[in-house]
Amino acid sequence: MRSHYFSFLRRSDGTRDLAVNGSQVPQVFSFTPPPGPAVNVARILWKLRDKKIDITKPLGTNGITVQLLDESGGVVIDFLDGEAIQSLDDFSLLAGIDHTMEHEDSWHCRWTLAKSGQPVKLFQNQRIAVTIRDDLSDFVHFYAMAQGTQVT
Repeated sequence: MRSHYFSFLRRSDGTRDLAVNGSQVPQVFSFTPPPGPAVNVARILWKLRDKKIDITKPLGTNGITVQLLDESGGVVIDFLDGEAIQSLDDFSLLAGIDHTMEHEDSWHCRWTLAKSGQPVKLFQNQRIAVTIRDDLSDFVHFYAMAQGTQVT
């Protein structure tokens, strides 16, 4: 049986807005699968709102990382192969990006992980982690959401 789901990536305190200051202490936002044997994560959806969008403007100096981690924090998959997202334009580093939309004050991106060969299978002891390592607190808001199916 498969059921579809959408889930925001959240910090351990439940916060789901990635517009935070991670320059001194990196801020980690995660998605962990719901109860069941596994989840096929097909997409990660990103939404940013700011006063003025410039996709080439640096986000900071340290960047954002996106990884699949095991229960001890070990890296299973580094979705950016050691690179960090330094600007909105860098979201194109991931193979499988299939949609971006930019307006004057908002930006949306859809990473379809399944387009790089297959969905990412996430087991109970694993999580997708987005680590903010710069000060993004000036953004109005910034969200990431996992989309996929639960496999039971």
